[in-house]
Amino acid sequence: MRPSLKVSSILIPVYFVGVLSSWAAELPFKPEEKIVTLRELINAAGWYFILPLFLLSVVAMTLVIFYLFALRPGRIVSKEYVLRAKRLLAGGDIAALEMLSRESNDIASKVVGSAARAYLENPATTHAVIREIAESEGARQSTHLIGMISYLNDIAVISPLIGLLGTVVGLIRSFAVLSTDVGSARALMLAEGVSQALVNTAAGLLIAIPAMGFYAFFRGRVQRAISDLESVTTELIGRISAKNS
Repeated sequence: MRPSLKVSSILIPVYFVGVLSSWAAELPFKPEEKIVTLRELINAAGWYFILPLFLLSVVAMTLVIFYLFALRPGRIVSKEYVLRAKRLLAGGDIAALEMLSRESNDIASKVVGSAARAYLENPATTHAVIREIAESEGARQSTHLIGMISYLNDIAVISPLIGLLGTVVGLIRSFAVLSTDVGSARALMLAEGVSQALVNTAAGLLIAIPAMGFYAFFRGRVQRAISDLESVTTELIGRISAKNS
């Protein structure tokens, strides 16, 4: 073998080894990722902020479960009650309608029942007076429904404010340690303050966003229920008023 070939056979592998080494040096170094536990996040945020946020999350979840049952369409306007009320009105039995309204639990029965009681107390009552009484009761029930779901909106507003307070406290801690002269201790305390700020912000938003979403969902359900309530009660009250015309 010629000397030039021997030199080439040695230099080519050395060249590729050098290229691969330079590429490896340019690759970013990825340190081993540390898994942050829930306890560490809570300690970073501070119990004095996490505890009220946790209580708000429990209250919000309880309200959502309660509203899913309390705001069912049958609890606002019961189809069974409407059918029985129409049969009684067709027979002209206002007293039985008033008794049926007392026994029913839906909101429509309360509105119609108030009109039936007004008619029984004074059969000469005009349609305008009966309608005004029913509208007053309907407005009271509608206000109650809207006010009931407003608690979710309150939680959606309060939660990020508590998180914001934790953020401000964490930033205050971070800026307070900038005046320290010890480098390692200053970096550690600065990181703790920033961590507290970020965790509290995230915790507040994690509660507020679902609460606001469920509030919008139940608000739409309440608005549809109120519309159905007005339609049904207007028809039934019109039939009650027709008895003394």
